[in-house]
Amino acid sequence: QIVAMRASGYEFTAYQGRSVQGDLIRLPAKGGAIKVIYPSSGMRSPHFGPKNDRVYLYTMGGLISLRLDGSDRREHLKVTGNMGRGGKPSPAGDMRISPSGKHALAHAGNQLWVVTLPQVGKKAQTVSVNGPSVPVNKLTEIGADYFDVTG
Repeated sequence: QIVAMRASGYEFTAYQGRSVQGDLIRLPAKGGAIKVIYPSSGMRSPHFGPKNDRVYLYTMGGLISLRLDGSDRREHLKVTGNMGRGGKPSPAGDMRISPSGKHALAHAGNQLWVVTLPQVGKKAQTVSVNGPSVPVNKLTEIGADYFDVTG
């Protein structure tokens, strides 16, 4: 299975992939019809985790997952970093789940963090890298502008 975000080239260029109105789609690896999984406004970074029957995505609300038919949306984790404007903690800018499903890689406060995933409930638990409630490990010292994960 291949999953991708589909939107016009103008939207991706103009908004650099953020909050683009489009669709999360599924393409059979051996060819065939494209199927829309879910409207993808505000979602990015589609990837697979421990099982290939769910696709994981990052939203400004945190790390979520969906079944490949778009059902069973789950919230997994919210990560916050440094204090932003107005004295509120700023949300992570991006996140990926590990292949084991036990950790997430988060870009928060211009640093990369490995965060232990708390138990999934109805609502995602928020973890602050400044005073974590679960184990976290900082991977960078100088900072990171961007990260990507390859299989």
